[in-house]
Amino acid sequence: MAKWTQSLMATFPTPAPPGSNKKLVLGLGASPWVLWYDENLLNISAPATGPMAEVSVITFSPDGNLCVIATATALYRYDTSGGTPTYMGAFPSPPAWGHIEDLTFSPDGSRLVVTDSQLSPYCWVYNTSTWASTTAPSSAAGSTVTSWVGTKLAMALGGPIEIRLRDTPAMTASASQPGTQPSVGAWANVAISPDGVYLAAHASADPAGLRVWQMSSLSAPLSNPGTMPFANSASKGKSIAWNPSSTKFILSELYGSSIYNVSGTSITLDTQLNYNALGALAGVWRKDGAKLFLASQGGAPRFSVYTVSGWSKDANPATQPASDPRAIGSNI
Repeated sequence: MAKWTQSLMATFPTPAPPGSNKKLVLGLGASPWVLWYDENLLNISAPATGPMAEVSVITFSPDGNLCVIATATALYRYDTSGGTPTYMGAFPSPPAWGHIEDLTFSPDGSRLVVTDSQLSPYCWVYNTSTWASTTAPSSAAGSTVTSWVGTKLAMALGGPIEIRLRDTPAMTASASQPGTQPSVGAWANVAISPDGVYLAAHASADPAGLRVWQMSSLSAPLSNPGTMPFANSASKGKSIAWNPSSTKFILSELYGSSIYNVSGTSITLDTQLNYNALGALAGVWRKDGAKLFLASQGGAPRFSVYTVSGWSKDANPATQPASDPRAIGSNI
């Protein structure tokens, strides 16, 4: 009996402890619009109230106790401090959103930046205690994607097309700004590394595509690696994600995902996942940096997991999306 019980324990994942706030969320392009998972990637019940359209962005507060999910024209807040997510009600005093592009929490979780490519003003900053909102400086017009690490907020602007850094919390323009910014269709992604050393960006209509700057030397980007992603193919939104425990980042685009290592002034390709097989949407790292959760489009599996050491593919999560993912967020 003991051996039989032991065998069962080895076969089935251990349920998440009651009250655990660790969750992963997939936003989909068709109903059901959202799938919720616990820290063992087991499907959990979704709140009765939620998105009623294609999900575009998902983000968690730094402490993992708050999740915000966006469609193009609506925002949904969830209390994720316990084992079951709880809907917190409509977003207070919302403007008439045009097309929400990105959501970014401040490092301490006290602010939430919401950018909209079709609404003027284009950038709103919410106090997460009172949910009162203010607008960012007018020069942030056309903002689409953002990244906030330490006291620096990186914003990809639409007019003129450029990346601009702001010093928080005042949101004033930083003294030093990224140089060598080409006239491209749009910056599709921008992300500051967790240690604040690097800034990575991808331009969706630029043959050079990928650019990485050292935050201490922004006049010119580092030399690109020999293997580049396909031009004109970047997924828009949070498709650049830095590993929490190393200077490694993933760039997901239409034909797959590329993982790059950055050391000093050198960028090298680590590996490529799902190329020529599935279209990659975005990847998020487990907080310890040891696992990569990857959302893909174009066929099964749409949700997969990789072990970073050796890049072996884990067993696919049992509950797979019935339609292509449009966004992924995690605090696991």
